[in-house]
Amino acid sequence: MAETEDKKVEEVKAEEAPKAVEAVKEEKNPLERTLEISISREVMEREVARGLREKGRKARFHGFRPGKAPAAMVAAAFGPEVEYDVINRMVSEEYAKKASDEKLDVAGGLNIVPNDKAPKDDDQLHFTAYFEVFPEIEVPSLKDVEVVQYECALKDENVEKTLEVMRKQRSTYEKVDRAAEDTDRVTVDFKGTLNGEAFKGGTAENYPFVLGAGMMLPEFEKAVRGLKEGETKTFPLTFPEKYPSQELAGKEVSFEVTVKEVARNVLPEL
Repeated sequence: MAETEDKKVEEVKAEEAPKAVEAVKEEKNPLERTLEISISREVMEREVARGLREKGRKARFHGFRPGKAPAAMVAAAFGPEVEYDVINRMVSEEYAKKASDEKLDVAGGLNIVPNDKAPKDDDQLHFTAYFEVFPEIEVPSLKDVEVVQYECALKDENVEKTLEVMRKQRSTYEKVDRAAEDTDRVTVDFKGTLNGEAFKGGTAENYPFVLGAGMMLPEFEKAVRGLKEGETKTFPLTFPEKYPSQELAGKEVSFEVTVKEVARNVLPEL
């Protein structure tokens, strides 16, 4: 009886035990292709020998005149390098030929590795090339597609508005002796202080801006509006809560501004 109870407990524990995590099967890349490439071992060895002879003609070894070093010494020094270059060149040429023959539209991602599953005792060296091709896209027929042509009515006010914009883009400024007003370009010196101390970015000399263009804070423009050349004004200014500088956001500062020049906006004639 006890054995039966123990067996039931073991079965329950086995059922409650967590199942092994199943391996997620990777989806095959639909654009990936492979090519099996083989090159002649005999041709490869012949090309390596030729490459070593070329190296031997120029190589310099201690105790030997140029080009007179023993072949074994040249092979020991340059053999792996020459063999790598030869195999790389032959495999690349064979890959390019096969891809062209099969009319493959190769996109990239080329990776060529030795084929370890190929026979070892034949007279060939075997490789596998992995790469991606461009997807085949079926272009639908546009024969029956209807095209809607929209017309934009051009009115006189559109022309006038465009001409006004073009005039403003080509406007100039002429110095005047009067109080500054909107559309004037004013040149000022200013210094801002927070709790009696100058703060970063709050001081400038000969700084030009156009009144009413939104280049400065509204309170700053309001204080400058109505001033003439040579006049100075000190005024408080509260920075917006969402001002980019955290040190100044929502803070009240004091500005002293001196107008250096007032210039009116001159639009060119049409």
